[in-house]
Amino acid sequence: MAEIKILIVEDNPLFAIEIETIVNQLGHVKTQVISSIEAAIELIELQLPDLLLLSLKAREQLSGLETLAELKDYGAV
Repeated sequence: MAEIKILIVEDNPLFAIEIETIVNQLGHVKTQVISSIEAAIELIELQLPDLLLLSLKAREQLSGLETLAELKDYGAV
């Protein structure tokens, strides 16, 4: 099976741990677990993951949906 790089963006630590556990149990390689949408955008600009698991209701300035719109400008979506 080809390795899939997965980026998990979740600001709730309990959800992040649960998602990471599931990803690991499925045998996938994840790029990183990040709690900040802004940090995720910076990372995506450097290395585009194969799959982005993004919290839609983040407690930051940008919501997950707004982030998707911004990433679309980079051709990431």
